[in-house]
Amino acid sequence: MEEVLTDRIVELDNAIVVPRAANGTNAAAQKSGVFDSDGAFVRESVTFRKVGQFNSEPDFPKENDIRFLKGRYMYGGVLFGHFGHFLVDSLARIWAVCELGDKIDGIVFTPKTNAGDLQRVARVQRRIVQALGVPHPIINTAHPLRVEKLYVPSQGIGLDDWGVGSPGFHRFVREQGGRKGAPEGRRKLYLSRSALPRQRASYLSEKILESHLEDEGYTVIHPQQHSIEEQIALYRAAEYVISPDGSPLHLLAYVGAQNLKVAVIARRSAETNLIFEQQLRAFHDCHVVTLNCLVNDWVPTSSPRPGRSSWGEFDMKLLYTSLKDANFISGDKPWGPVPEEALNEELATIEAVEGQKYHRYVPGLRP
Repeated sequence: MEEVLTDRIVELDNAIVVPRAANGTNAAAQKSGVFDSDGAFVRESVTFRKVGQFNSEPDFPKENDIRFLKGRYMYGGVLFGHFGHFLVDSLARIWAVCELGDKIDGIVFTPKTNAGDLQRVARVQRRIVQALGVPHPIINTAHPLRVEKLYVPSQGIGLDDWGVGSPGFHRFVREQGGRKGAPEGRRKLYLSRSALPRQRASYLSEKILESHLEDEGYTVIHPQQHSIEEQIALYRAAEYVISPDGSPLHLLAYVGAQNLKVAVIARRSAETNLIFEQQLRAFHDCHVVTLNCLVNDWVPTSSPRPGRSSWGEFDMKLLYTSLKDANFISGDKPWGPVPEEALNEELATIEAVEGQKYHRYVPGLRP
């Protein structure tokens, strides 16, 4: 699609920014975006995905519902609360601040969900924007706005293959992506999911893996327990990073050091495992390996296939061999298999917390 990864900026006078309807739903797609002063929908305001569009043309608002916003602003797109989607979907147009600079007074977003405390979402996500080197205030509007001057950049990054980013997005990463903060932290990091709420899922036996990696000199960190500034400092200092596939790797791709070496451990059987490797290579040309040592996917009865809520079970001995062959660990004592009773006990705990049963996934079959 010509709207994606093309580094184009549309300049508009008296454009209309239209958020999604205020019905409180949290749908997989929505109607929102930008109209020009003649009432034509602006295609650059669409966030595209390989499977379609996240947002599409909304109804044109009634004149009495439109508020006026004086000044010069950039359209940012849809503001997600989810960390990973914010980094990829909401920041898809952030590359344009390198071009616009002090031409703009701020960035206008429309909300992912037009309900709840929208300004709290804006405050939280603005801190990430600022840590990445963008000082502009952001607006998360629940009302249609007529903006005196609006710049609408094309999408510079996205999910799937678009995670490699446009030339303009690469320039943003090189020049502004958290570069002002000083590196501070250990050489070897493991980015753990073990302290996340159970419903966020991970893989079984992660605490055992953490113990093995600590013996290899890795520091276990839980990214959500650190401020965004601390996370960036840690990632800029690290030389070796081992991590389950997940959102922190997007931030690592934006701010990590050029000599970075990363091992991504698959936690679910899904094509998304390779997205992080592609993105890290694109931004840093660094040494990245994706290790899929899964032997089972444990899927809740409410899900048809492995996904965000499934738990992976990997072969610990194979993971040891894979990490050693890739030069991430050096110990000579192989990691033994996890006892079946330990796996069953962990699954039982997950089922109790989630209030539902999990089954071993077999393609094409349901429990």
